[in-house]
Amino acid sequence: MKNDGGSAFPDHIDESAMHVTDIPGMTLRDWFAGQVLVGLYAAATHELPGDDEAADIAYAQADSMIAEREK
Repeated sequence: MKNDGGSAFPDHIDESAMHVTDIPGMTLRDWFAGQVLVGLYAAATHELPGDDEAADIAYAQADSMIAEREK
């Protein structure tokens, strides 16, 4: 199983309804990939990659960032 880096943000705990609910949200891998996409499109000075290629680039970069964190 690929390391997803865990939750990108702290779990949400709702105590107002007299119970605790953990909501893990997006993974750190998804967060990193989203940030790569923002940078990819914001810095584009030429033709952009197709959707599938952009996603592949984004997740490859995210995987690299997670691997670097583990060092």
